[in-house]
Amino acid sequence: PPTETHPRVLAQPSSVTVKSKKNNVKMANPRTFLEEFVRPTLDEFSADTANLRRALMAVQMLDAAISQIFYACEDAGHDAYHDLFVLPADARPKNADDTNFRALLAEEHEIYKIHRDFAKAIKHGTLTRHKPLVISADSASVRTLGYGEGQFGVGPSGGGPRVDVQLITGEQVNVHWIVSEMFERVQNLIELMESKSII
Repeated sequence: PPTETHPRVLAQPSSVTVKSKKNNVKMANPRTFLEEFVRPTLDEFSADTANLRRALMAVQMLDAAISQIFYACEDAGHDAYHDLFVLPADARPKNADDTNFRALLAEEHEIYKIHRDFAKAIKHGTLTRHKPLVISADSASVRTLGYGEGQFGVGPSGGGPRVDVQLITGEQVNVHWIVSEMFERVQNLIELMESKSII
């Protein structure tokens, strides 16, 4: 099984120039993407965890970061499936792309599966194949927890309104918790890439 939290994809990590408030930023690697785009998006959502738009944007930015990690690794001449995971030599799929990379992550860690399926549901509206944990973008909603529903350390303190996503099992999962967990895991993958001098 893969070591905890290690994907790599950089959607064409060459040199896309993007205008930012500060100045022109070159998206040259996943670290830049994480710091210039993902972190600010998550900070905006953290400031208002009942904002559905900010919640969905945070989910999508983290999904994009996983692609950034995968392609950065592959474009640098590395094998994302073996450099970021502990896998048998023949474990690289025939169609080695970021979709299969996400599938590998999802097999190993449920948080990746929840996040992947949620991001796909946002993109496609409704998922009908492969037994997804999140079926539809409509599975996300702003709700106030009832008495006894809150979990320690998950969601806003005081039980205020928050964005949750309903899994196919009927379980409600706090979206801020999902993106916070995913941010840490994506950051760990980037740190692994840096430690191996991939980026």
